Amino acid sequence: MTYTLIEYMPACHRASHIAAHNSGCYPHNGAERVYVEGVVRSDSLDPRWAEVIEDGIDSLPEGEVAYADIPEEALAPCEDPDYAADRAYDQGKDDALTGDA
Repeated sequence: MTYTLIEYMPACHRASHIAAHNSGCYPHNGAERVYVEGVVRSDSLDPRWAEVIEDGIDSLPEGEVAYADIPEEALAPCEDPDYAADRAYDQGKDDALTGDA
């Protein structure tokens, strides 16, 4: 069995990071890191709030447990019509802040 370490931002912390225009650095930003059984494809995660930190891990560090499934808050939105609009809006705000607009 191999494992994947993912990091994701719980929904309860997302609004403050949006307001601050950054997500800070783990572990001080409230993100969670969890081990998941098997291989996790990056495109199965929400690119705004989750990422693969390390994959192909052969054994878990002592005291760690692995989840059988990816936490729901880390998954990419499925057929969410607002996702593309939200991402375009967020990108527009980012461009306006950096002068790339």
